[in-house]
Amino acid sequence: IGALFAAFVAFLWYWIGIRPRYRFSSVNGPGMRQSLSRTSIQIAELCDDGLPLKQALRISADSDPNRSMRGLLAELSVSIANNVNDIERTRAAMYFPPNFLVALQPHGAGYRSDGQPNTALLRELSTNYRELSLGRREWTSFLLGQLSIVGVGLLIGFMIVALYMPMVSLIVGLS
Repeated sequence: IGALFAAFVAFLWYWIGIRPRYRFSSVNGPGMRQSLSRTSIQIAELCDDGLPLKQALRISADSDPNRSMRGLLAELSVSIANNVNDIERTRAAMYFPPNFLVALQPHGAGYRSDGQPNTALLRELSTNYRELSLGRREWTSFLLGQLSIVGVGLLIGFMIVALYMPMVSLIVGLS
């Protein structure tokens, strides 16, 4: 029972993301998706207000509570300050989803004609990342609820069997 419980906790530790935030290696974790949603909408609003992409990324990096996302955005901001055309070649670009990078690129479908990022695409990405995060949270809470019901049922069944075992062994001994 102890090994089963340890395996269950290890599974939850890995799957849900109970581990500390600084160990995330990609933006696929639930906390990182929420940060990516906030970052996308914040960059879109800052760029609509007329700030250059480099400054919008820096402000977004400074205001993000997630350490991993803060570092990746700061690195992306520095690389954009050096050369805006080399977004895909940065280390931070390996961690961001391709659709987020397309919205930030200076060429192709990501940019508008005035050189600013496609804020409509960034807003849509923000909505999608938020929905993914909420859907995962709802599914996780549903799964944990079902597993807790099964766990309580097993515990009650074990207690009932433990209570009746002495009586069964007494009856078997008397007959």
